[in-house]
Amino acid sequence: MATTGSLSTAEEELRLSEQRFRALVQHASELMLVWDRHGRITYASPATIRFAAGVEPDQYENDIEGTNVFLHPDDLPRVRDLVMDLAMRPGATERFLARYRRHDGEYRSLEVTVTNLLSDPAVRGLVANSRDITETLAYAEALQSSEAWFRSLVQHSSDMIVVIDREGHVRYVSPGIEALLSVPGNREAARLAQHIHPDDRAAVAAHVARASATPGPQPPIEMRAQHADGSWLWLEAVYTNQLSDPAVEGLVVNVRDITERKEAEARIAHQALHDGLTGLPNRALLFDRLTHALERAERSGTAVGVIFLDLDRFKVVNDAHGHGAGDALLTSVAVRLQIAARATDTIARFGGDEFVLVCEDVDGIDGLVEIAHRVCASLKVPFDVADRRVHCTASAGVALSRGSTDPEALLRDADAAMYEAKDVGRGSVAVFDHAVRVRVHTRVEIERALRDAIDRDELTLEYQPIVTLGTPSEQQAQDAKIVGVEALLRWQHPQRGTVAPAAFIDLAEETGLIVPIGAGVLQRGLEQLAGWHEIVCRSRLGVAINVSAVQLQQAELPSLVDRMLDRTGIAPERLTLEITESSLVEDTVACADRLAALKDIGVRIVLDDFGVQHSSLGYLNRMPLDGLKIDRSFVHRIGSQPREAAIVSAILLMADTLGLAVVAEGVETPLQHDVLTELGCRYAQGFLYAPPQPPEDLLPLLVEGRLPTPSHEARSTDPR
Repeated sequence: MATTGSLSTAEEELRLSEQRFRALVQHASELMLVWDRHGRITYASPATIRFAAGVEPDQYENDIEGTNVFLHPDDLPRVRDLVMDLAMRPGATERFLARYRRHDGEYRSLEVTVTNLLSDPAVRGLVANSRDITETLAYAEALQSSEAWFRSLVQHSSDMIVVIDREGHVRYVSPGIEALLSVPGNREAARLAQHIHPDDRAAVAAHVARASATPGPQPPIEMRAQHADGSWLWLEAVYTNQLSDPAVEGLVVNVRDITERKEAEARIAHQALHDGLTGLPNRALLFDRLTHALERAERSGTAVGVIFLDLDRFKVVNDAHGHGAGDALLTSVAVRLQIAARATDTIARFGGDEFVLVCEDVDGIDGLVEIAHRVCASLKVPFDVADRRVHCTASAGVALSRGSTDPEALLRDADAAMYEAKDVGRGSVAVFDHAVRVRVHTRVEIERALRDAIDRDELTLEYQPIVTLGTPSEQQAQDAKIVGVEALLRWQHPQRGTVAPAAFIDLAEETGLIVPIGAGVLQRGLEQLAGWHEIVCRSRLGVAINVSAVQLQQAELPSLVDRMLDRTGIAPERLTLEITESSLVEDTVACADRLAALKDIGVRIVLDDFGVQHSSLGYLNRMPLDGLKIDRSFVHRIGSQPREAAIVSAILLMADTLGLAVVAEGVETPLQHDVLTELGCRYAQGFLYAPPQPPEDLLPLLVEGRLPTPSHEARSTDPR
């Protein structure tokens, strides 16, 4: 009897349990369908029947496809394949989103979860649970269209929830901790505080104490926490005091990972204070460090030194190889400077090709100059840039604080000294003093005036004849015939009068103004030659025009020359371009390419001032030259010093062997004329024959075709 009673009780409990679960299912808002292994629908929940407007299970077609009459046509293939595949995998579950047609014809978005319970004797079917999430999706889509909502979601969403009780014990940690720190959930709750960085624990404890004493949400706090792999993450925690809420009775902490944001902030902060190309401190950080260095120096009674570096002819590298090569050179320079400077020195990229070193605790001006020489020397070793060896030097200006606390003034002083170093010679070091400031001020004024001169057309040309010397039997200078002219640049300043080229040509090259100036000289010289040709009708008269190293590095120079020749109608062989040996040193490969392109056009190339600079015979062999010009320094002493005559004779012999024409510059006396003629020099120019003069004054000489008897007085000149 006891056994029967126990069985009845168990049956009753089972019946009640079955009724309870049936009631839960029957009244559930979710849609539920069950298919047997043959695809027959064995059950449809009341919610499903209501969704389909009273369609009972036996009214569907007798297979799984029966429900597809409600499925959106675009979703049908995907859902059908998924369900059929699931039927082959006992115990498996699939979740998907699909659109089903409601009884009123509207398609609704359902989240469907299908579980294969065919092997479960209590079910023996495919169980599909669906819930209508149409409104949820629509709401989410509307929210996502709002940028403000999206930003708020990013900033305030939490990945982990922690609950702390009144005693400060962690009572609950959400599963989010596993994704955040890769540690197990509540099992890690007791030692959660141990994951906080030791340097942040005191601040977090103080924040918890304040939050415990203040109801409601608290300002967020940032902390570092250790990941399971040993790395440190940045977390943001928002504490909300819900100790008085009986449903919570704790501090609720919403925690999210802000590592990416902190790294981005660090990158932005770094970018704001560092040069993006070299990684060195930029101008803003330089001023900050220099300001603090000056403050420390004032307290300690020491001095701060500043070294202002400017790369010599950096523009030439950019023009010859492109900005990519220029950037690579700047990066390499930064590395060299870091190696050469002291570990305590601040090295900053001031802008462009300018670098600044801030040196604390220097041994007076001598110690600062020593550092400057060391860093400059480190740059003299050639750089490998764009598969080419590039020579780069730097001019440096140094200045010592001497009690000053003004960073801008100290930088100005070092900058002024740097310009002084440029004037002394590339690769030099100059120390700031009052005289330097005056000279730099003058230089700045000249640059400003030169820019105005270009706009106001104050730059003009004068022309000096180039003549033939005849044979040794024709010793009279008046027998010299004009074969060409050299165009020489002049600046007619409205207040200062004529400004010598030496006062502004170097500045024009450094500032890049030589490019538009040179283009103007080329155009005006060719136009003048064309004008003379119409009057004189001497087709063999040519014009020689100087081309600077900066111009020669311009890739567009050959096309510019070609266009101007075509525009003026001048035959290419009547144009001679004079280059200096320093131009060849800047970049031999690029220079050779440019000269070859010019030779293809048909112009003549002459090496100017031969013998006073590098004088490498290799240039004569590699470069497509047509002639040389013997520098006036040799010609000046040719009649009084046999050694100079021997040098000129050697140059003439070498040039003749190489097939190069030779022009002697700066001929001022009949004796110089006679010696040059005896040595076999065929061409010359100088004050003995005619000084540089405006084109209208030179016209009568061109009409005559020969020069009058020259004065026998020596005249010191510099037609440049």
